[in-house]
Amino acid sequence: MSNDAPRVYVLSTIEAGADLIQALNGRVPLAGIIGLSERPPSDAISGYISMRPLAERLGVDFVVVDGYSLTGVEDRRRLEALDIDLLLVCGWQRLVPEWLIRHCRVGTVGTHGSSAGISGGRGRSPQNWALMLGAARFSISIFFIDAGIDSGPVIATRTFPYEPWDDIASSYVKATLLTAEMVAAAWADGSLAVNRAIAQNGDTFFLPQRKPEDGGIDWSRSATEVSRFIAALSRPYPGAFTVLDGGGRLIIWRARPLSLPGMASDQAAGTVVMVTAAGKLVVATGNGLVLVDEYEILGHAPPTLSVGKVMRSEDFHEQMRSIIGRHRLRFPDQPLSSDILDAQ
Repeated sequence: MSNDAPRVYVLSTIEAGADLIQALNGRVPLAGIIGLSERPPSDAISGYISMRPLAERLGVDFVVVDGYSLTGVEDRRRLEALDIDLLLVCGWQRLVPEWLIRHCRVGTVGTHGSSAGISGGRGRSPQNWALMLGAARFSISIFFIDAGIDSGPVIATRTFPYEPWDDIASSYVKATLLTAEMVAAAWADGSLAVNRAIAQNGDTFFLPQRKPEDGGIDWSRSATEVSRFIAALSRPYPGAFTVLDGGGRLIIWRARPLSLPGMASDQAAGTVVMVTAAGKLVVATGNGLVLVDEYEILGHAPPTLSVGKVMRSEDFHEQMRSIIGRHRLRFPDQPLSSDILDAQ
């Protein structure tokens, strides 16, 4: 890389991206942050935050754009006016347009991974899927973005394990810390150069998009599977839920399986077995019990739940078939990961 100080910008709009920017502060010299304009929190962009306060705190430029897809004429005008050597894309869950990739002199660097690596799990919600489907580990890569989907040459890859207590928040922290290490090391040794990255080879598979309505809990599954489902969809995502009488929703943010060897239960799956003095719920599943540590009741529903209440259960396999069907309808040329297909 040139001795002249390269102008490095970051494209980001969610909490995980802000965490990575802070982890890189002082290790990679940033010229500015490109982020979305102010908007109310919504399920449309899970984890959205304004990047303006972070840019002001770090003393770097903040460049505002209005469209997540960066297709607007005014957004393009603003970005093409910037002198960008290297663009780091972190916490921007949309494809980067080709004109912006071409505009960056050194390149555009992104992050992606899956339980099967960058090529084995391209596409959407990789950490959510990994947790939900019980993956033992997750591999995260930094790579040069090209016109494809997570298909560019790889700069570096690191892998971290999943523990039973991990949820989507801790998964993001692990991925952020390793990504910061990779970017900082590549910056220091000069390997942030396209001619030093390694092209992806072999078969590629994809992960499908998840929507908030895919988060209904199937209480007939095992306590471990139910707990993993909840952990995968916890904050900053809309959360796993059960529809209550009257149309209200019980959003469950944190739960864990209760291991009670030898204890038999004839309670139907979804039955509230116990409500503790602290308000926690013990719920029967198809195999075992879960302790619901944190939840929220929304809409037209009673403010509390009573022992004996049987909560509505969704069908996980039907959910998976619906998700797979949506993906195949929109992207018939993107073969799905075997982990996804095996779960239907």
